[in-house]
Amino acid sequence: MRLFIWLISRIVGLLPAPLYKLFAAVLSWALRHIVRFRREVIAAQVTKALPDVDYGVLEAGIFRHIGLLVMELLWLPTLSTSKLDELVDLEGREYLDRVLARGKGALVLTAHIGHWEVGLPRLQQYGYDVCVVYKELKHGGGETYRKMIRDDRGIAGISRHGAAKAILKALKRNAIVAFVLDQNMTMDEGVFVDFFDMPACTMSGLAVLAERSGAGVVPICSRRENDDIHHRIIVEPEIPLEPAGESRHQRAVKNTARFTGVLEQMIRNRPAEWIWMHKRWKTRPEDEAAPPITYYN
Repeated sequence: MRLFIWLISRIVGLLPAPLYKLFAAVLSWALRHIVRFRREVIAAQVTKALPDVDYGVLEAGIFRHIGLLVMELLWLPTLSTSKLDELVDLEGREYLDRVLARGKGALVLTAHIGHWEVGLPRLQQYGYDVCVVYKELKHGGGETYRKMIRDDRGIAGISRHGAAKAILKALKRNAIVAFVLDQNMTMDEGVFVDFFDMPACTMSGLAVLAERSGAGVVPICSRRENDDIHHRIIVEPEIPLEPAGESRHQRAVKNTARFTGVLEQMIRNRPAEWIWMHKRWKTRPEDEAAPPITYYN
């Protein structure tokens, strides 16, 4: 499997830019019009979350981004360090350095925006000790791919289940630990906070660990540049935590809501570059009269 992934990646990486973009455009069109990849889910979520946006225009942009993203993810396993340096700019490192200067590590808040997988290896290029909390993949091929784009580049993976001890250990050595906080959680994994004015079950572990460790929470997002090939990783100022005074659970909910609000703004800035195909509002509160979005498949 590793050899197969390497060969596909190598072939994609050898494509000249015009042909690379052409393949992405064809893939985008096929996913939208032939495969109709999760079009119902995307339509339901976008129209509910962004009612004032022209959906037809945004849908075209979403699928255009998906086509490009697939090509980028295929290329990533063999993307060289020099090419990564050429294609990806990093902005706002001073915010991260300011948090790390306290010696308690940094908790990175991020999401599946833009080409999110290039942010961590770009940070690793600058000499940062980088870790990422991840969800185990059921398919063996997926796990092989994950290891090729992260572990092989020196980015330590921390499995989400039972991760607290490993995260705290990494923070003690002043490492960066990244959390992807835009995925739907089950009732026992998350808390409900507003996301685009709809309750969304969201992992609260980042808020709990931030308070427990004293590590600063730093938002980082990726955005696609106008040429569709280059990317910009943007580090934003630290998010202050809710001050003490309430229960630990209440503080965790409020801070999780605060983090989610930051991610929402990132998405509003570049709505075509988020993973609208993910069923973000699937888990519902037990006392809810009716779900804001109905998923039929």
